[in-house]
Amino acid sequence: MKRMIIRVLLLSVLLTIALSGTALAMIESGNTCGEHVTWALDEENGVLTITGEGPMKNDYTTNEYNRIYYLPPWWYRRDQIRSVVIEEGVTDIGQNAFSGCDRMTSVQLPDSLVTIQSGAFDSCKALTEIRFPDGLQVIASGAFNNCTGLKEVTFPAGIREIGGFKDCDSLRSVTIPDGVEYLSASAFESCNDLMTAEIGAGVTVLKGRTFAKCRNLKFINLPDTIEEIESFAFSGCNDLDDVYYAGTEEQWRAIDVSYSSRLITEFGDDVNDALRYADYHFETPAPETWTTTGTWFTDDEGEWEHAMTYVCAKVPALACSAVYDEDGCCLEIRLHELTPGEITEIAFDLPKDAWDAKVFVLDGSMTPLCDCNSSWYWE
Repeated sequence: MKRMIIRVLLLSVLLTIALSGTALAMIESGNTCGEHVTWALDEENGVLTITGEGPMKNDYTTNEYNRIYYLPPWWYRRDQIRSVVIEEGVTDIGQNAFSGCDRMTSVQLPDSLVTIQSGAFDSCKALTEIRFPDGLQVIASGAFNNCTGLKEVTFPAGIREIGGFKDCDSLRSVTIPDGVEYLSASAFESCNDLMTAEIGAGVTVLKGRTFAKCRNLKFINLPDTIEEIESFAFSGCNDLDDVYYAGTEEQWRAIDVSYSSRLITEFGDDVNDALRYADYHFETPAPETWTTTGTWFTDDEGEWEHAMTYVCAKVPALACSAVYDEDGCCLEIRLHELTPGEITEIAFDLPKDAWDAKVFVLDGSMTPLCDCNSSWYWE
């Protein structure tokens, strides 16, 4: 009897040691996301912290079809993540690192960051803004696809490659700085609210579907370094009104632009036909001033008394509307707060007997940046 008890106790001890060793191994592997990079998730407040030196690794797994999927070690806990802090020293964010973290609202990136790999922030739908460090050089294809809450992105001056903002429905304007060498295919495809795009000198090819299905795109600023516009780059951009090209008309005609063929149009896709019908402005940058349109309304007695002016702005934080009567007397002055970096719309009613409206654009110190008169038309 004693001998049997000893054996059972010994077996229990060995099993406990084995299980403890397994648990320790899981903790060690779970805390590693690079050769010299570790991670820790504070489950109480949902903060995921990445610490270390060098690149994060691309963890991967395979399914029954032997396809490779890159999954980070926190993949099955991603619903707990509310914010991500990547500390100084990390240089590379791995593929699909934070993909599907749809409850994450903030990301802190280090100055040491050089590359954001493909799919890194795919479908982070609660993310509304992100600050890229000055040393960032590459945003790979698909890195920010389907970030539907992302309202604004500012790219650093030294970035060389940009890709992966497809289906970012809240983006209103995009500015690509000089020196960017590569925009990936579908880089801004289906950004439904995108109204303006400015591409700096350096890009030579607009890849297929770069701005496809950007149905509200109004104007685009293109550099004279462009040599080719591939098929479907502007497919579905039916509201494109103006193309501002830095080069001459002769240079533009030398660009290899893929337009529709009969076969393709029969299937209902216009390829780049939006470029055929836009107005071209050669050797002219996109305007910094605002544009206005107005619509007259009638009161209950059918008299023309009120109007509304819509003003599109790109940068300023304040606008001041001043309304005049037909004798030039000021009837009303009103301030409007705007969101810098967005195409913003303001509206006001013209008081009775008002004839015209003038809108001033001001900076933070109330210094006028530009002004514009309303352009009224009858409906």
